[in-house]
Amino acid sequence: MTFEPTSGGDLVHLAGLPEGAGEEVLHYARALRQHFTVFKALHEVPPQFIYAAHALAEASRPLKVQPVVELAAALEDWLRARRDRVFEPDAAQLESLEQVVAALDGMAQSVSERCMPQAQPDLVQRLQSEGRPQAPAVPGREGGWESLLESQVRDDVDVQLLPVFLEEADGLGGKIRAVLRAWRESPDDERHGQSLKRLLHTLKGSARMAGAMRIGEIVHAMEDRAEDDARERMQPSFWEALSGDLERIAALLEELRAIGPAVSDRKEDAHAPEPDTPLTRAGQRAVNEHMAPFASIGGRLYRTVRQMAKELNKRVNLELPGAGVEVDRRMLERMTAPIEHLLRNAIVHGLESEPVRIRLGKSPIGEIRLDLRQESGQVVLELSDDGAGLNFAALRAKALEQGLLQPNEAASDERLAQLIFVPGFSTATEVSEVAGRGVGLDVVRAEVDALGGRIDVGSQSGQGTRFTIYLPLEPAVR
Repeated sequence: MTFEPTSGGDLVHLAGLPEGAGEEVLHYARALRQHFTVFKALHEVPPQFIYAAHALAEASRPLKVQPVVELAAALEDWLRARRDRVFEPDAAQLESLEQVVAALDGMAQSVSERCMPQAQPDLVQRLQSEGRPQAPAVPGREGGWESLLESQVRDDVDVQLLPVFLEEADGLGGKIRAVLRAWRESPDDERHGQSLKRLLHTLKGSARMAGAMRIGEIVHAMEDRAEDDARERMQPSFWEALSGDLERIAALLEELRAIGPAVSDRKEDAHAPEPDTPLTRAGQRAVNEHMAPFASIGGRLYRTVRQMAKELNKRVNLELPGAGVEVDRRMLERMTAPIEHLLRNAIVHGLESEPVRIRLGKSPIGEIRLDLRQESGQVVLELSDDGAGLNFAALRAKALEQGLLQPNEAASDERLAQLIFVPGFSTATEVSEVAGRGVGLDVVRAEVDALGGRIDVGSQSGQGTRFTIYLPLEPAVR
């Protein structure tokens, strides 16, 4: 069955629009707005910005909403031409992009209301006329790409972890090069691609743990590139870009070896100024009087994870996919400490030790994902780990001990999970700075309640725990 728009006077109706199709188009348009905010702050095209434009065009194509297809596709081409570049857009470019993003937002709204939006040929022409920017000079060791990276990211090296990272990076580098060669020879063999992504993920996590943030950013970009469409792998530029990234990493490793002995062994201060990373730069540039991007606390969260993982001799990778989402600044300030508590809690009592993870067939690097999004008039913050999950037997035993349950009383896992928010409730067997999985979570819930929100928890044995916090767009700060 094909979908055909119908005409009613001067207005074209999308009466036969499939269920949910308009909401999908609107979703990608909103994502486009969020990633545009990051672009304005970083002056660098996030891969997610390109994907949002591409997805918006592709979601509109089967609906035959050609005005959206044409403008979104033109924006995608404009962004791809500037991918992997740092540049200073002039006022005219920013104004044009603002008009394009606003137009696509309005178009998507029309589609959700089952109306064909008006075409925007002038905006399409403006994007197409700019074409590809002039390529910069090929960078070399004398201040080329090195100074480019230095202007965007600064390392925050942990001198104690640095030797371990350098040794591991040497081993991973050889494996990555071997897999890359094999994949280039057989580009249709997805097994090579999956192997490459696993190795890159391990290297990224180790780099961030050691505070080698520049290498972490390059590897993250390589992961994004490895996700490109299979058609991209037919182009020599795809392989050249990956090889170039490896050369950059090798040079940065040599630099770290050279400066390693000179790095002062300093104690990290949780209240020290944020390192100058893309995340904190986004926050510093985009914060206004009332709103702030989640990115503005990114550096602090990375440092919290790095400190706690080092103390416990664990390896942890933190992902912040919602860094570009803007929320009420007061709410973000109030939620920073509770978020840090949840992160520490996940590392101390959620993620298994490396030997245990290997024995269970898991990656030796624990994963924590902290996502922020706007959904149905709410801010939704979701923190998940891939650790052991809640120990429901221990929760029940402690509840019986404290008289919260009667001996013959039945209690579902959902009810037992809620006990972790009871003040003073702990399954910890020893006292530590962050005691059992649950200690202090009553404080987290109290802060969420004060903001007019709620917190849910879910857990699966051996697979991890997920906290979901729902907050109003304009919190009731009290």
